[in-house]
This record gives sequence, C-alpha cells and structure tokens, in this order.
Amino acid sequence: MVFSGQVFTPTATLTSTVPILTLGGLAKQWLIPGWRIGWILINDRHGAFAQVRQGLFALSTLINGPCAPIQAAIPKIFNNVPSTYLPALNKQLEAHARVLEIELSKVPGLRVISPQGAMYVMVKLDLSAFADITDDADFCRKLKWEESVEILPGECFAYPGTVRLVITPPKDKLYAATERISAFCARHHI
Repeated sequence: MVFSGQVFTPTATLTSTVPILTLGGLAKQWLIPGWRIGWILINDRHGAFAQVRQGLFALSTLINGPCAPIQAAIPKIFNNVPSTYLPALNKQLEAHARVLEIELSKVPGLRVISPQGAMYVMVKLDLSAFADITDDADFCRKLKWEESVEILPGECFAYPGTVRLVITPPKDKLYAATERISAFCARHHI
C-alpha cells in the first residue's frame, strides 16, 4: 500500500543474489486485524535459505487453533473480490490520513509525520510545549482519561516522543478525535 505520489518497489526485485523474505497477510489491506492470517514468500534463487525454509515451516505449525473460517475465505477473497476494492480502500485510507495530517498540524506542540502509505499516522510530540506531559505514554494516558481518545505511545514501536493514530475510523470520528486532541493539547500547553 502506497499513497499518491509514492512508488512501491517489491524487495525481491532489488537483488538477484541475496535471499529475500516478504511478509504478507490479510490484517492490513483486507481489514481483518487480529486474525493472524498471513504468509511468508521466500525469494531464494540460490538455495541459501534451505534451512530457514524448514525452520519457518516448523514455526508455522506451532500455533494451535488456526482461524478456519478466515482460512477458508482466502480463495474467495483473492478470486472474487472486485479489482476495484484495494484501490478504493487505499484512496479512502489516504483521505483519512490527510484529515489527521491537516487537523493535527494546526495543534501547537504536535508535528505530523506525513504518511506515505500506512494504516496509521505518527505524530511527533514537542514535550517542551506542554506543562505537565512527561513522555508519549503520559500523553496517551492523560488523553484517554480526559478526552476518551485512545492512541498508542510511540515507545511501543521503539519510537519514543511520538504517538500513533489509526486512520481506519470514519471521517466524522477522526474529526471528533482531532477536536478532542486539540482541546487536550490547549489545556496542557505552556
């Protein structure tokens, strides 16, 4: 998934000598998070990953209770979903990302990192702009308590000093969330 003006380059096209593992799944593009349905493509032109392939196969059999209904749906998803689905979804997600980007860029103390293709937006916090916010986790805790808006601290993704907002809710919910975030930041701004 990439947004307008960006180019997707499959990693397997970057080299003919180095083995490449490509991870994919239904969670993101097909909006089925939590079902743990995915795959690994092995591009190994010279057989260097023979043992890795065996190890990955062994690991793939460790999880008990695969999600049979979703597994059964995979052929239908790939074969019967109209070809217009993914481009339309991508366009919708990009529009949602731009709502967050435009609205949150107006808020002092926040700097939106413009997404190039993702199901979330990262926002850099200027902690010096807030009187009583110590870090990204504190920001998220207080925001949830005061405004009932739940976002994730960047420290969860080894990116401290940022917060992560999903872009999948309807636009009206995103606008409501940005209004609450703005009010929260105004209350805590120096």
